[in-house]
Amino acid sequence: MLPKDMRSTSAVDPELVPWARIERPWGTTYMKLLRCSVQENTFTNIVRYPAGIQLPTHLHTGHVHAFTFEGRWRYLEYDWVAGAGHYVNEPPGTVHTLVIEEETTALFAVHNAFIFFGPGGEFLKYQDAAVTLEDCQAVLARDGLELPKFVYE
Repeated sequence: MLPKDMRSTSAVDPELVPWARIERPWGTTYMKLLRCSVQENTFTNIVRYPAGIQLPTHLHTGHVHAFTFEGRWRYLEYDWVAGAGHYVNEPPGTVHTLVIEEETTALFAVHNAFIFFGPGGEFLKYQDAAVTLEDCQAVLARDGLELPKFVYE
């Protein structure tokens, strides 16, 4: 016998979530945080990257699933390019350097954390669901905006 569903699903209209302008040493990106669970240490976002951005090399401690809506991006360490309509699977333990070849909008579903490293392999930043939520709320507040509660409750 099928068990009773003890949870509920939800649908999110991205138009109800404001773009957060996130300024980092490697450039400015725009993010819509669609869902964030600190308890599960997962988050899903849509990110808009301008052409020419290169993120520092980073390690994924959990799975990442990506879907590209528009643009082209790649990792320096691999020989493929993700374009519009492409899905990318990033298993835990992957280490790579994101390069944006043309203005790109993509969705990322992140499990656990990623750790950024400098050019000499030194630790730069730890990014997980809690840090992402804090960062997003801070930049939205700076711009007089607020993250809807359905994103993180």
